[in-house]
Amino acid sequence: MDAVDQQKLFFRRVCSSPEIERIFNVKDAKDHLLKLRAETIVDHMRLFRVYRNKALKDEKNWSLEASFDASHYEAVLAKLPKDARTICSTVTCGDIFSDDPNGMIFPTPYGPVITISESLRFFLKFAHLAILEFGDEVPMRIRMNALRIAIRVMLRKEAMDFYMDPRGIVPPRIATAIHAPIPLQLRFIAGHEFSHFILGHLSETNLIDQPIFYALSNAENEYKPVKVYNTSQHNEFDADLQAIMLPRYSSRQRNELLRAALLWFGCLELFYA
Repeated sequence: MDAVDQQKLFFRRVCSSPEIERIFNVKDAKDHLLKLRAETIVDHMRLFRVYRNKALKDEKNWSLEASFDASHYEAVLAKLPKDARTICSTVTCGDIFSDDPNGMIFPTPYGPVITISESLRFFLKFAHLAILEFGDEVPMRIRMNALRIAIRVMLRKEAMDFYMDPRGIVPPRIATAIHAPIPLQLRFIAGHEFSHFILGHLSETNLIDQPIFYALSNAENEYKPVKVYNTSQHNEFDADLQAIMLPRYSSRQRNELLRAALLWFGCLELFYA
């Protein structure tokens, strides 16, 4: 067994055989994104345990790439005008597991990539539990604990093992309510990132380093710093507006998206306050 075959063994627990070949023979941006996902998971034991357990539940049909939800990107692309959709045809998109709960756009040798971190879902889930109206069904101590967890996620201080340790079980009605806005919020954020690309906000002269996982102490190195596009606050507002107005949504769909986006901004404001 040569050195490459030995390296491949690290990925066999969380990737299919075809995916491993793509990781070691990157040919396009989709392969590049798959490699970034897989290396991040293999290099972090908590994530490795999470995805190994996922793989064990469906060993016959398991695909690491397919385990990441892409519906929020697809929903935006399906509603874009033809010219905007053509512009976005060069963009590869997909979620990753990062401790930075945000979206980002970064260049690769194979074209631009748009990603949203899986950790954002957990921030939203616990922030919703803290601020949505549930009356006496959710005691104040539960709300405060949920708020603490949401803030810790945003500060990158919470362990990313929610699939194995959900931090508590809520009644089905409450669970439905706190999860319901998340698909629309992710759609808004995906639309925001696509809008940066469509509006020409991205410049190779305005790149910053952003790690996939931040160091928790000065003794640690930040994990996989990626050159990501940085944009002005004015451009951020433009992208917010176009995320809602550019796709050809019906009035009802646009109103629902706007409400979800406002809830997302409310969660952010709660954190920054």
